[in-house]
Amino acid sequence: PTFVNTDGAAPDGLNNGSVVVKLSYRGQSLLLTGDIEHETDRALLAWGDRLRSTLLKSAHHGSRTSSTRPFLQAVRPEAIAISCGIDNKFGHPSPEVLDRYKGLDALVDRTDLSGCLTYRVSERGIKVIRFLKREEIGRKKKGPAAHSDWPKKEGGGSDHVSKSGMHL
Repeated sequence: PTFVNTDGAAPDGLNNGSVVVKLSYRGQSLLLTGDIEHETDRALLAWGDRLRSTLLKSAHHGSRTSSTRPFLQAVRPEAIAISCGIDNKFGHPSPEVLDRYKGLDALVDRTDLSGCLTYRVSERGIKVIRFLKREEIGRKKKGPAAHSDWPKKEGGGSDHVSKSGMHL
């Protein structure tokens, strides 16, 4: 399918014209999905097992139009990074997408809860480093359940997210 025509038109919307990149290094892989939505998810399924990735950067900030179940089943991530602003006007990430992520048994981190996220890749796995400590989040996030999706480990700090070297 064509997501952005040579004249710049985007029949399925500009978000679906986002570049999708898979990086592989030392046995680990990262799938960076830009702002793709369900239309692009369907097209990417043609890649089959090549979609499998250790870390998934959540598409379109976790919007309800992204991260379909078939796409997530193909990627089978061990960790998911959601880039979204605190109390953003779009309500990202959507509860529907968060429910889909819960069914994956993946470590989920969100920038609205953890601030900046850094991922370090080595032969031992992928390590996530969170900028904010747990006690700092309540001062940043408004509304209920600010900590509901926090990883099992207390406070800020880091975790290895690849199952070959998971330390939670």
